[in-house]
Order: sequence, then structure tokens, then C-alpha cells
Amino acid sequence: MFVDSPKIRSALRLEIVTIVWMVIEAAVAVGAGIAARSLLLVAFGIDSAIELASAVIVFRRFRFEFAEKSESARRSTTEIEYKTARIAGYLLFLLSAYVFLQAIFGLMTRHAAETSPVGIAVAIVAALGMPLLARAKRASLLGLTVARFGLTRWRQ
Repeated sequence: MFVDSPKIRSALRLEIVTIVWMVIEAAVAVGAGIAARSLLLVAFGIDSAIELASAVIVFRRFRFEFAEKSESARRSTTEIEYKTARIAGYLLFLLSAYVFLQAIFGLMTRHAAETSPVGIAVAIVAALGMPLLARAKRASLLGLTVARFGLTRWRQ
């Protein structure tokens, strides 16, 4: 049956990879940012934590959607997604306010962050790895869409 298809398992594995990466990225970036007194590195880590919440919701959605749960479970999942999207939006707004206020404070006090080799490494790995993960997720989504709707041809 479709629920047990390799395409679903692949999509779930990609979300697990995303979740694990976001946990590591958030922890390392925040830790390195605090150590280097780097506002942007801390903000990068907080943003990763917000992305982590989103990845968890996507993972749960795949599990609910393709495990053929009841209609009430699907409605509950949709409500959770809506609330999570609103919370993520508020958190991103607060994060931007935090970055703005800290930047103003840094300019007024002439504070400069220290160099963080760990932060640089996290940024490089993210810059190289995330496009690859995004490409794999897009291919997985394409496979799921084709399988679910029985499409024989798909324009990318």
C-alpha cells in the first residue's frame, strides 16, 4: 500500500536528517555566538531553532497524512500547523527586533564580535549542505506527488 512505500520512508528519513541537522546547527551556532559575543551567530542559531520547529511539524504531517489517520486527526494536525506557523512568525518578528536592538546597542558601544572558527565552519557546512538537502527534498516531494496523484508527466 502507499503508506508503506519507499517514497514515504525516504521523505521521512530526509525530515529526520533535517531535524538532526537543525538541532546541531542551533546548539553549535548559539554556543559559538555566545562565546564570540556574535549577535549574528546567536541569531543564526535561534533561526535554526525556529526552522527545527517547522521541520518537526512537517515530519508529523507526513506521518499523519500518509498513515491514513482519521479526519479529526487530520483537522487537529492542520490546526497545529496553523498555530505553529503563527508562533514561528511571531518568533521571527521578535528575532528581527532582537537583532535590530542589539545591532543599535553594538554600534553605540562600539562592540565588535570576536572571530569564531566554529561559527564559520557551521556557516560553511550549512551553505554547502542545505542546498543539497533541499534538492533531495524537492525530488522526494516530486516522487510523492507523482505517486499520490498518479501523474505520468510532471513539469519542474
